[in-house]
Amino acid sequence: MKAWAVLCLTTLALFMGSTLYAEKLDISNSSVSWVAMGNPGFLQIEGKSPKPLKGEIKKVGEKIDAEFDCDLTSFRSGIAMRDKHMHDKYFESAKFPVATIKIKAFEPKPGIDQIFDGDLTIKGVTKPVTGRVLILKNPNGLDIEARFNVNLTDYPIGVPSYLGVTVAKDVEVKVKLETLKI
Repeated sequence: MKAWAVLCLTTLALFMGSTLYAEKLDISNSSVSWVAMGNPGFLQIEGKSPKPLKGEIKKVGEKIDAEFDCDLTSFRSGIAMRDKHMHDKYFESAKFPVATIKIKAFEPKPGIDQIFDGDLTIKGVTKPVTGRVLILKNPNGLDIEARFNVNLTDYPIGVPSYLGVTVAKDVEVKVKLETLKI
């Protein structure tokens, strides 16, 4: 459930390929979501953030790198008690309200599903992250979809468990940017 925050950041960072200098981007059409499988295995827990990401992308030659922040306090799963546990017990979002992803330089190729590498920081702990990003051109800008997995045991989050239901340690994070103007 914590992984989603992370994903948001990653995705965004990768996709802004036309910038000629460091530039703050309007990514107000961004969304971050996550999916965690529960045990028993038929249980799928989903969540999302209504808040857009904040970030900066730089272009050097044909490559870009980026850094994005995701507001962890805004993640919701649709169940108030689960959200309270997520924020109070696992994310400690009052103390650690933001997750950050730094995307390492790569050459964006619209229309091609690409791999990206970066560093994800949650609750003050930074770990490498690898994911996939797809950048599509549209008449008004770029549409970007990124996804990566977050291993909850890599961070001081813990694996959520409640009344015999435990979340798998790997959570899939998805980030979408629609009509990103570059």
